[in-house]
Amino acid sequence: MNSPLQPAAIMALYTFFLFNLGPKFMKNRDAFSLKKVIMAYNFVQIVLNFVVFVMVAKVMPNFNPCCSLLNTSNSPEDIAIRRAHYCYTLLKFLDLFDTIFFVLRKKHQQITVLHIHHHIGMAVTTWATAKYLPGGVVFFVFIWNTFIHVLMYSYYLFTSIHSMRGAWWKKYLTQLQLCL
Repeated sequence: MNSPLQPAAIMALYTFFLFNLGPKFMKNRDAFSLKKVIMAYNFVQIVLNFVVFVMVAKVMPNFNPCCSLLNTSNSPEDIAIRRAHYCYTLLKFLDLFDTIFFVLRKKHQQITVLHIHHHIGMAVTTWATAKYLPGGVVFFVFIWNTFIHVLMYSYYLFTSIHSMRGAWWKKYLTQLQLCL
């Protein structure tokens, strides 16, 4: 969190991999079968998003939904808020692996401008708010985002275990994602 160079370097490597290194590496290779890796990744995402959800839920009583000031004191409550914000930021960088897996599995149709923009935007925005605006009103986004990610990665894990292309609740999960 000391310097914007770290997240900038991660974003540069991420985009370089997506648009240059990854496609060149995979050009003459068969798609990787990453089923077990992705299942483990989904499980880790479920657990970590749930942990951050709980962290955020514990500090939510300290917030006013209409106007929350930034939390920069060293009180235990404000430290807990900043810690939850930092952990949420780390999750957004972990989310970058979604796209890396698409490249390694040659699922290019799933790599859209919106997908890349979303992942880069979330990582950069959450880093910037954790660094310069810890806590505050933006904190409300976190609880909903971690909640939807628990559901989303549960769906991914469920469908990978049961070898299903889609469950009946995929449509409702997508609608919930758009609303939250």
